[in-house]
Amino acid sequence: MSQKRFAVLLIILVCALFLTACGGGSTAPAAPPTATPALAPAPVTTPAVEKADTSPGEGRPARGIWEGDTYTSAYLGLQFALPRGWSAATDAEIANIVGIASDIFESDIWENVDVTMMIDMLAMNPQTGANINILFERLGFPNRGMTAPEYIAAQAELMGQMGMNVTHIFPDPTQIGALEWFSYSYESGVWDRTTFGRGFVHIGDGFATVITITYFEDSESVEEILAMFQVL
Repeated sequence: MSQKRFAVLLIILVCALFLTACGGGSTAPAAPPTATPALAPAPVTTPAVEKADTSPGEGRPARGIWEGDTYTSAYLGLQFALPRGWSAATDAEIANIVGIASDIFESDIWENVDVTMMIDMLAMNPQTGANINILFERLGFPNRGMTAPEYIAAQAELMGQMGMNVTHIFPDPTQIGALEWFSYSYESGVWDRTTFGRGFVHIGDGFATVITITYFEDSESVEEILAMFQVL
């Protein structure tokens, strides 16, 4: 089992558990605060991270920038303005989840810090529980040439071990922003609600970029959440 991918999935599941507890009027107890820090009413501005190539989809993944309530990622070629009622995690909260010092966000994290995974953005609607997160994972064997379908197959196996059921793997790529993504859908029984999700995976330059959307029967749909993004 890949410990790196297990950690990625665990963070996604922890976020889903936390957001399910907060959203939709659920009466379930919240997860421990050390694992699931509360989301702030609005994001803080994140300085751009320097990288070798700032062209969309090329070079090492660079974190997006929050300006007010708008997230912009030159790497992904996407922009996301927080809809009414939505909130986003701050750098400090993301650092707490990942287990790193928040001040490293002002440097090139891939060069200066031994990290394998970084959450770039985490936003949610606390009323409905719908949420979206974007993360980067440094692959352990970049020269092996892992493909996005192979990455998804490995994720599906680990998700099954965690009680999350991958219901469909989409064979054709989807264009979102500057990149092409392979995707999969999943569901999981969390407390008294069924959690649905859609994951999008792009592999490039030894990194996996993953967009994960979690939603519920009575929340915003995956199509509505994707429509919140604007192409740069």
